[in-house]
Amino acid sequence: DVTEIKNDSIHSSHVNTQVVDPINNSIPIVKQEKTFSSNIGSWKAINNALKLDTVFTQVKKVIFRGQHNDKISVKGAVRNNVLMHYDFEFKAKGLVKPKELNFELFYELKDSVLTIQSKRKRTFVIVGYSSEKDFVEFELPENIPVDIQTSNGDIEVSSVKGSSIVLNTSYGNVTTHELSGIIDIKTNYGEIKLKDVSGKIKAFTNYGNVEAKKITSLEYCMR
Repeated sequence: DVTEIKNDSIHSSHVNTQVVDPINNSIPIVKQEKTFSSNIGSWKAINNALKLDTVFTQVKKVIFRGQHNDKISVKGAVRNNVLMHYDFEFKAKGLVKPKELNFELFYELKDSVLTIQSKRKRTFVIVGYSSEKDFVEFELPENIPVDIQTSNGDIEVSSVKGSSIVLNTSYGNVTTHELSGIIDIKTNYGEIKLKDVSGKIKAFTNYGNVEAKKITSLEYCMR
């Protein structure tokens, strides 16, 4: 199910549905769905899990600020709204204090600019084993500027055309395919791969390689 968010919404509801995790029956996966009467809010993880599918309307720019993401995916699509899928889950075995990770995903839609930001508090002690999954995916219409920044994680962007595209990760790889516009890519530790990209292009990595194929650009800087 997909929840649609509109600026003129007058109804607000919040539904949580627990689904049994097929891998570990003792830790449920929680799928959250929301509709809103305002343009600012958040989702909180329940039992250290958050599964979210949401549609935002009347968006002209997307900004994402992450912390520790496995992968951030952005895809262009034939649609007139922005679809966001978020999948977060933290698991631990052994002694864990406290048991809740306190993960929260914030959103704000202001002046047609959608800002998504994830926050977490790692104030816990683990004696044993832990694993974490943090994946976000956006589907966008054409001509939507994108600004993606994360402290840790890979970024993959495909079929985004005719817009400003900013991709920045401190630790991770950046992979792009079929992009056009003003493109600015940076990673401190990671590889950059460009394929079928056109426009004004900047691609920079401190420690890694830049691989470029089928590039059409009047102005570019790669190093």
